[in-house]
Amino acid sequence: MTMKARERAQRILETLGQVSSQAEVNWLVRRRETVLAGSGSPVAGSGTLTSYSVRIQRNGRAGTAGSEGESHPSVIAENAISSARTGPDFTWDLPSDSPSTAHFVNRGALPQFDAVLGFVDELASCADAAMPGTLLSARVSWGRDGVGIINSRGCVGEYSRNRVRVDATVSSATEDGLYRRSSHFESTSLPEPSTALQWLFPALSSAGVRPETVVGRKSVLFAPPALGVLLQAVRTGVSGRVLLDGASWLAGKTGECVLSPLLTVREMPLHENGASSAPFDSEGIATSNKALFRNGVFKGFVFDLASGSEAGLPSTGNAGKNLGGHPMPVCTNITVDSGSGGSLEEMVGRIGNGVLVSGILSAEGSDAAGGGMLLDCGTAWSITDGEVTGRLANCLISGSAYEILKSVCEVGSVQHRTGTDLLPCVTAEGVRIR
Repeated sequence: MTMKARERAQRILETLGQVSSQAEVNWLVRRRETVLAGSGSPVAGSGTLTSYSVRIQRNGRAGTAGSEGESHPSVIAENAISSARTGPDFTWDLPSDSPSTAHFVNRGALPQFDAVLGFVDELASCADAAMPGTLLSARVSWGRDGVGIINSRGCVGEYSRNRVRVDATVSSATEDGLYRRSSHFESTSLPEPSTALQWLFPALSSAGVRPETVVGRKSVLFAPPALGVLLQAVRTGVSGRVLLDGASWLAGKTGECVLSPLLTVREMPLHENGASSAPFDSEGIATSNKALFRNGVFKGFVFDLASGSEAGLPSTGNAGKNLGGHPMPVCTNITVDSGSGGSLEEMVGRIGNGVLVSGILSAEGSDAAGGGMLLDCGTAWSITDGEVTGRLANCLISGSAYEILKSVCEVGSVQHRTGTDLLPCVTAEGVRIR
């Protein structure tokens, strides 16, 4: 299937070459097995989806198009030509060198059907042990992605990677109603079920405590899923495109300590267990692991070819794009270095009085680029004398994500997979709760 996609991409490129000065074609072959289990008989499925995304330079402008399946190359070319009429300026050269994939490791053994069913059964047992009476259902999908690029200047690259995704939902009856939460993570293999439960639902054992209300400035312990939402400000703010648009809070702050000195935040596109790992970006530029913030100090912005050209800087290998879209600078596999804070339970014990936030329901009204946030904490608990004593309903956190990350006073020792990121727990002081 991958060879067929490569041959088709070559035919598309030949067609684009007749109507453009430069052209590139990306392809993705996604093979997936899927199991829905945990409530009734398991339901299995499988399938393969092939997609193509193109970009052309025509009359000094960029045009893009995308296709799933077997669209004719001429149709894709016509769509790209139409897009180029109003597309952004395209004044730089596509790469001519082919990226190396020799150093890229992301092809461990994928799970089998019976192993996945056993994983969900054990995950459900772990959930019931943490909170008796809890029901768990899960959707597990796994397979291999074949990814490639070819352009008119001779750049050719191709790699494959494993991808395993677990989406789970827990439901449990409590004194004040039904406790129900959903979460997910992605990796290259299935972890131990007990580990997966900690990744998905930190502090599930506290779901049955009585409701309470907390307001004011408090010490807040952010579990990895909640920290991941805070880091959306970082993920957006380091974009060279956001910088050039005048929207990044980080503008002019390279070399300054803008986060807590306890925080080192990295982008790890070459992580061997990263579900989004890649040896090159969507423009064929080699990727690299890099520190975005080291001990709180901002190290610099990330660029694709377009934003780099506009800024007078080279691409940092951070181009990413959706099907048929223009590339944009993106960060892959965000990680935060672990600290000396120990486990979640140990950090709860040391916080004294405060709040534990293990999940964010929504961040509507937030300004990710500027860091301003209003977070609806769907899963939060009050902590009194080092113990979880109450479940908070309608808990909101307001303020700047950068201010919260600046006030981090403790970082946990254990990294958890949340989405495609790898994060520890962190405690921040003086967070506004309302």
